[in-house]
Amino acid sequence: MLNQKLNTYHSILPSMIENEIFEIWKNINPSSAFSQGLDEHAGKLFIPTKGNKKRILQKIGKLRNKADEIESRFLDYLETSLMFEEPPECPSIILWTFFAHISKEGINPGHLIMLSENSIKLIDAYNKMGYDWPVEIKILTYRGCKGLIG
Repeated sequence: MLNQKLNTYHSILPSMIENEIFEIWKNINPSSAFSQGLDEHAGKLFIPTKGNKKRILQKIGKLRNKADEIESRFLDYLETSLMFEEPPECPSIILWTFFAHISKEGINPGHLIMLSENSIKLIDAYNKMGYDWPVEIKILTYRGCKGLIG
């Protein structure tokens, strides 16, 4: 009976690869991690610099070699979300991250200041991408930014 309970308990523990995938998810989606209970991610945003993206993509590549089918599909999702570089995404991330923080904990000046500073870094990273976006994309981005300032 005890062995059966131990086997059941052991089977629900995350594997090493699941832990590594979870770490990547938390790094790419710190706002979601915070809103789902991981308080150490308060005020954080993933800043998509070339170096940060390269580092995460290398980790994904190494894990993909060890991943089963389901883990591999989730790694595909993480890679796709990392490579999505549309400018409207930037104000949307900022807006929903502020919303998640205020919904979860109300006004926490320390977290909101850190989030504001990281928002500036995120905007800078998107500006440095240097794409010549079509006017329609620029309009959507402008509307998203307008929503941030009210």
